[in-house]
Amino acid sequence: MKHRTGVALLISAVAWGCGDDGPTRGSQCGQVLQVACAKFGNTCQLIPPGEIPACVQTGVPACCGGNCGASVISTQQEIDTCIVDLNAASCMSIDVLNGGTLPPSCVGVVRSALTAKTSSLLSNDPSPAERVGRLISD
Repeated sequence: MKHRTGVALLISAVAWGCGDDGPTRGSQCGQVLQVACAKFGNTCQLIPPGEIPACVQTGVPACCGGNCGASVISTQQEIDTCIVDLNAASCMSIDVLNGGTLPPSCVGVVRSALTAKTSSLLSNDPSPAERVGRLISD
């Protein structure tokens, strides 16, 4: 019985240590897009408030570049700085459909070993979420 208990404790300890490998492209993209889409829909009225969830759902895959599970090298502090700057930005300055862009701290803020060669500035995507997603990823 002691042997089984020891093995069970060992397995539990190993499983507990392997549960979280840190932030991913998807988690960091989601953090920034939650704030951006909420600002677009609530404060700036660039999209209908009811479309905020769809904005996030559309923007995250564009930001992830096809790999939302990839580990990131960008820090939480960089994400937090982007979010503070995004909240402080004027609506006109972040209207990505009419010549606006994100604050400099947000452009390329989600970084990993993967690199995306796309830029929303060169894209004809009609969705502000896709443009933001591409702007915030490297």
